Amino acid sequence: MSTPNTNTRPEVRGKVIALFDEWRNNAGTFWKREVVVETGYKYPCPIKVTFKKEATSNLDGVESGDSVAIPYALDGREFDGKYYVDVVGLGLSKTEQRKAAGKGAPSATAIDTWKKMHNGEFIAADFAAFCQQVKPGKASKDYTAADWGDVVAELENVANAGTEAQAEAESAEELPF
Repeated sequence: MSTPNTNTRPEVRGKVIALFDEWRNNAGTFWKREVVVETGYKYPCPIKVTFKKEATSNLDGVESGDSVAIPYALDGREFDGKYYVDVVGLGLSKTEQRKAAGKGAPSATAIDTWKKMHNGEFIAADFAAFCQQVKPGKASKDYTAADWGDVVAELENVANAGTEAQAEAESAEELPF
């Protein structure tokens, strides 16, 4: 007779730094959605968690910057002699609400800011080139939270400069001379 497992599930805890769109197979029989959580250890430690099928609804209402706790299970498989592991989300709870936008609120992540500036489009090569301009010679895998903050700040500077230039151009059109 087996004893039921009464251990609680392990959890990934941290701040959401990326949410990916839902992916579906062609037949529509399988779908998934992924979220990346920065766990806040001594070094950057982003963990990608996959929610499958109906569990994708756990991500409804979740935004970048939210603090979350995600109970998970590990899902392993072998393919062509190689072994893979996924962290599969079993649920999600917000541990603290994200602050409203404004002074003192956390900045949007670099990718979210990039997408806002580019009508929701994200081309990794263009983003990587921009990051290299901001932090020349440093690989993004080595970025600290402060480095990512610098990238976001520069994205906001570029966006603000574009808005100011557009406003100047519009006001110049209104001049009678």
